[in-house]
Amino acid sequence: MDKSAKGFQFYAAKDRVMAREADFGLMIWDGKSPGTALNVLRLVRAGKKAVLFNVPARRAVTFKAAGDWEEFLNQGDEELQRGLRERATDEEWQPHNVSDQPDMLDALTASAPPDELAPFQSETELHAAMNEALSTGDAKAIVEALGNIARARGMSKIARDTGLAREGLYRALSADGNPEFSTVLKVLTAVGFKLTTTKAAA
Repeated sequence: MDKSAKGFQFYAAKDRVMAREADFGLMIWDGKSPGTALNVLRLVRAGKKAVLFNVPARRAVTFKAAGDWEEFLNQGDEELQRGLRERATDEEWQPHNVSDQPDMLDALTASAPPDELAPFQSETELHAAMNEALSTGDAKAIVEALGNIARARGMSKIARDTGLAREGLYRALSADGNPEFSTVLKVLTAVGFKLTTTKAAA
């Protein structure tokens, strides 16, 4: 491509080459630019890791798999999504092919004993388990309880109801997960629970 043509197509082609040649990506983002976010998408589609530092929010977002991108996209505003869609090629935009055959997560869910996946079956037990975890103030216990409830209800259904990626939910609600508070709220809402507060005893 002619380097004198410093238009969008030139820079887009350059960015595609960079994504293809890079081992991983580190981007500094103004929270608005679709071009910078699009570079993350290109790396994700190439199976590479990327870190996007959101300057206005003062936080870094790590992308290790397609599910991380889908979660990031779901949390973005309409203007960002529109800008990304206008700039991305069809190949870049469309997610990886989804097979009707069960994936590894489905296979694990199908083969694992029911009591390992969802030890709390009734609504009363689900509610009690969540309240007990919340009362401890232990973030790990809360995530574990929420993960048990989500798996009991069906992670695919929770993903549809929350608009979050199923793979991302599995990671976020795993034993080592560290979900964002917004994700916790969305999952709680999806399972029919809500947070309330009471004054702590002196």
